[in-house]
Amino acid sequence: MTTTATMMFGVGETVEERVRHLDVIRSLQDESLAEGGASFTAFIPWTFQEENTALDGTVEISGGRTTYGRSPSPASTSTTSRTSRGPG
Repeated sequence: MTTTATMMFGVGETVEERVRHLDVIRSLQDESLAEGGASFTAFIPWTFQEENTALDGTVEISGGRTTYGRSPSPASTSTTSRTSRGPG
């Protein structure tokens, strides 16, 4: 069955748990393709938004808003920056 994969994060899980979840999704896709099945059509990560929910103020927010979409450090992009500027 063709479908999407989603991952809501930012409710107390560790980075390792997030990575493990991504690995599970990837393994499911690999298994499906190996059996001649369909793949995921999209992967949709979304941060937990506690406002106006039963969990508002009752759970530890684990960096969802502060880590999602955060720019990489300059050190991790230095090679890309040099090569994207072109020669010279």
